Amino acid sequence: MVITDFLIDNSALNEVLKNQDLTKKALEAIQKSPSRLFISIDSFTEGISGTELDSIINRTKNLHWLLENSNRAQIVMTKPIGNWLQKELRNHGRFENVPLLYTEQRWPSFVKSLNDPEYFRYIYEKSKEDRDLIASRTEALKENDRNFRVAAKATLSQKEVREDIENINLTPPAHKLDSFRKIFKLSNKEIKRILFTQDRTKYRIHRTYFMLFYLRMLGNAYSKFSGTDDISFLNRLVNGNWYDLAIMVQASQFNYFVTNDKDQRAMCNFLHKKGLIRAQGITLDEFFEKITLA
Repeated sequence: MVITDFLIDNSALNEVLKNQDLTKKALEAIQKSPSRLFISIDSFTEGISGTELDSIINRTKNLHWLLENSNRAQIVMTKPIGNWLQKELRNHGRFENVPLLYTEQRWPSFVKSLNDPEYFRYIYEKSKEDRDLIASRTEALKENDRNFRVAAKATLSQKEVREDIENINLTPPAHKLDSFRKIFKLSNKEIKRILFTQDRTKYRIHRTYFMLFYLRMLGNAYSKFSGTDDISFLNRLVNGNWYDLAIMVQASQFNYFVTNDKDQRAMCNFLHKKGLIRAQGITLDEFFEKITLA
């Protein structure tokens, strides 16, 4: 029996959780298949960030119902991307299993908390903090965008930028080591070990993240996008949330990435066709079609 793994992002997860009928449809579809649905806690928290309390209560209750009535092995919640990076470093570049949000012993308590009115209020307050944190980080990262755009346009022609985008791979150029060191808070020695490891099966999470940051940097330096261009998704993503890159890194470990964001799907499939990430990007409707056939 082949098990198909899906990771759902906040755009598709919000659609499922804001409507209880759709929540039930998702559960029934998963229960009838050998597939697994993975939910990153990053997706859930970003999806409710800055929303009204009533909306948070509705979505959290539906998540509680979904988890309470499902097989824990089929609907799985994972830790934030920072834990993925830490795990890979601890394991010297090896990454075999995604880090689960809670152990089997603590899982029942977490699920129960999702139906606690005090938890609703906690999530509401936390969502406001997260929104402020994202805003503060976004400004700093936008500054990185601006700096790279100026530097790249001064040293690279538009043709060269386009070629770098089309030839993107898991080994970004050495001249970006300093950028990665600052963004990921790693030493130059660690960055070099990750990027230039002889065993190319190692540090896939880090190298995928570095690649996505570099792709965004290149997108900032390119100014000749057109609506029919196969890299036009970059034109919109460079103006979006840097958080999208974290979800894409996680998606790289699954068969399918479920998102209603067409630019995220386009980037995912652009990288999938190059053999750089495992996942294919699909819509929520396509998810229901595939899981029914599984």
